[in-house]
Amino acid sequence: LKLIITSKKVSRKIRPLHSSAPADIGGSGRIIGHEGVGRVLGMAADVMHIKKNQLVAFESITTCGYCEPCRSGKLNQCNHGKLLGMEIDGLFGDIVDIPANLAFDISAFQDSPGGIMTAACLEPTGVAYLACKNARIKPGERVAILGAGPIGLLTVMLCKLAFGVSEICLVEPLDFRRQFASQWADICLTPDEFLEDRREFEVIIDASGDLDLVALAINKMSAGGRIGLLARNGKSLNIDKVDIMITRNLSIFGSRGHLGGIYEQIARLYLNGLLPIHHIVTKLIYGLDELADYITHPEVIIQENCKVMCKLDAK
Repeated sequence: LKLIITSKKVSRKIRPLHSSAPADIGGSGRIIGHEGVGRVLGMAADVMHIKKNQLVAFESITTCGYCEPCRSGKLNQCNHGKLLGMEIDGLFGDIVDIPANLAFDISAFQDSPGGIMTAACLEPTGVAYLACKNARIKPGERVAILGAGPIGLLTVMLCKLAFGVSEICLVEPLDFRRQFASQWADICLTPDEFLEDRREFEVIIDASGDLDLVALAINKMSAGGRIGLLARNGKSLNIDKVDIMITRNLSIFGSRGHLGGIYEQIARLYLNGLLPIHHIVTKLIYGLDELADYITHPEVIIQENCKVMCKLDAK
């Protein structure tokens, strides 16, 4: 099943791609882009759930439907799953051919303030939402989030506004991102301040990839605590606090993806005014030239922004 969306193409120049995740990319390169919104230009005859000219957002993982994880309902762990914009060509193209089962109708978003920006952020929001569900977060619990990039910040927002957390501690080395996150987090600390602080937490979710900090944070877990890992960097997590983990009944889990009805749940929260997702967007850029500049200078995004969004048509 296929559909075609409008978008733009940054460049076909091949640049090295580095990933610690298992991925089949191939030597000819890949068109990147796996978070976005497009308008349907056409679809195959057997596609029934979308229509021509409809605005859609995208899930970013294709699944086979027949492996044991898929048949068990564990779609995010599909043995043959492919990531849009990495293992299959993504959204940075003039006309893009996308599997129709990835399309999610966002017609209801069109007239709401920030609706299109929110729709373009559904994918990372889904990753954060699933991590909160996998952490089994309960109302009244205390949660620490490591890292205030887009997914870390969305995790903070979800904990505060959707999961009823009583206290959220955001841990981030960059001053801009700590300040930006303070509108949702109860306390924002540097990593050193976090380790010196005496608070304990039922849940810690790592969206930073700082696995040394994760290992040290084990000391800060309360009984029955859960540590969720979201960020990949290919490094080892070295734990020397096994006795503490046993005594306090702690667990560490990984969380991947956003499949399984997550978009529908997020859409309901947003459309009912409970989740201002578009507020994580700190800069809106226009056109291919500006997009290409940001892609080749990621330090500008990291140091001065949370989420940068690109509008590829005219201002």
